[in-house]
Formats: sequence, C-alpha cells, structure tokens
Amino acid sequence: MPHLINFPFEIIVEICSYIDLYSLNAFALSCKDLTFVLKHPPLWRHIRFINIEEQTKIESQFLSPLKSTAFKIPYKLSRIDDRRARQLLNMLRKNSLSSVVCSINFDFTSINCTSIWESINGFLNLEEISCRGCLNLSLRDLGTALTWFEPLVPVLKLRKLQVLWCKDMSPRTIMRQRLYVNDVSDYYSNVLFGFLKALKQLKTERPILLDVDTCETCRTNVTITIPCSSCKIQKSFCVSCDLDRGCLDCFRFYCGTDSCKPSSSHSDPILVPGKGIGGKSIAICDICHGGS
Repeated sequence: MPHLINFPFEIIVEICSYIDLYSLNAFALSCKDLTFVLKHPPLWRHIRFINIEEQTKIESQFLSPLKSTAFKIPYKLSRIDDRRARQLLNMLRKNSLSSVVCSINFDFTSINCTSIWESINGFLNLEEISCRGCLNLSLRDLGTALTWFEPLVPVLKLRKLQVLWCKDMSPRTIMRQRLYVNDVSDYYSNVLFGFLKALKQLKTERPILLDVDTCETCRTNVTITIPCSSCKIQKSFCVSCDLDRGCLDCFRFYCGTDSCKPSSSHSDPILVPGKGIGGKSIAICDICHGGS
C-alpha cells in the first residue's frame, strides 16, 4: 500500500479540504513533507474549528431539553478563546494567507468581541463570520467596541455576520431574567438597534447582513429550530410569539397541529396547561415546570 506522502499533490489537498482545523494542523505536523498544507491558500479560504457532522450533533445537544446540567462547550472548542484566535490570525499573516480567508466559523468557541473585531480588521477579503453558540460573546459589548474605532480603510467585504445564541441573545439567558412577553420584545429591539448602529460605521462594500433568524411575525425576536416535542417535526419557534406552545426553560415545544396539539381528547405527555402570562396561556413543561 503506497504511503500517503507519495499520493499526488492534488489528492492530498482534496483530502485536507474535508477535515477540520484540528485535524489539518495535526496532519501538517505529522511529516515535514506535509507542512505545505499550512501554506496552501485554498485550504484556508473557509476556516472552521468543527466539521459539519459534529456541528449538527452539537447544535442538537445545545437545543435539547435541559436535564440535570446545562449545555457545555466541548473541550476542544472551549480552548478557542481570544488568545488562541490571535495565534491563528498571526499564523495566517506569517504565511501570507490573511487576504485568502473568505469565511471564519467561531461556532461554539469561547471567543469574545476581541476576536471578532480582529477578524474584521485583519482579513480584508473576509465575507462571513459565524459565531453561533458563543456563550461568552455579547452583542452589546461588540457593538460598543466597534463604535470606538474609526471607519476602516480600505473598504471591507464583510457581508454576513451570524450571531444567533450569543450571550445576550440566548433565549435561556433572557428567560432566566423572568421578563414578561413585552419585555422580551423590547430587550431584543434595544440590543439589535444598538448593534446595527455600530455595524453601519464599518466601511463595507454593501450593508452587513446580521443573521439572527428573526421571527416572521413580530420581526424582532429570535427563533429556534427544534423538533416538535410530540410529533418530532422540525419547526421554528419564536421566543416571544410561541410561548403559548412550549417552554423556554427546557426547550419543549409542540407545533400546534391537530395531530399533536394538546386537547381534551389528546393529552400531550410533555406539556401541561399553565397559568397565563401577559394575556397568553403558557404551557408548562412537566419536566422543569417552567414556562414563566
């Protein structure tokens, strides 16, 4: 069987395009003849710390019903803080790859606003930044940081910023504050308004799209996409509009169709009737007894 280093250059590059950042680094350090992958531009256009399959698994775990412990970021991702991210940026600059990067995915890492700002400032051809599930990242802090800097020159190409589930956008964090339905809407509106104002100060080729999966009904609140707790169909729920269809404390929702909506003839095994809040009848989860 031929050794991997004897494979054609194109085959090695193709293999590397399917592995995550940790595996790519380990692969490069395994042999001096493979270190070229750390300097090969196509491999650094889209930087991800996690592969697609693992991303799906972690997202499912993140949005699963809470049991005895809260969701924890996997160890290898929790190590990616501002210092580690800065090391990555320096490595790319050292190998003249800073202009190659088109997208960078910080999902479920422990980075803060410093890494986001340095990414915006360091990669002139960067088009997308994703930081979904970054529990240490605050939109308010990031917006404040951006307003302290002068508009950048030359014009940036950043066009999309995904920030769903960050510190002050997480439905769990919001509901722990015991805000009423109207208070939740006002909170999101204030956070988004301040951050969008900061984004407008950045000189970009076109307006930056802030991807927070806002509700199509109220246009202000974040939606979560999880399976219906009864029929298991994937459904998007608004953290404000759909409080009457589930519980944000443990993320148990039903989609409201005739096949699974609780009624006198069909009792939902997970959600039970609860008290009214803000003029809405809220269902209470029989596991965490939340919904308030």
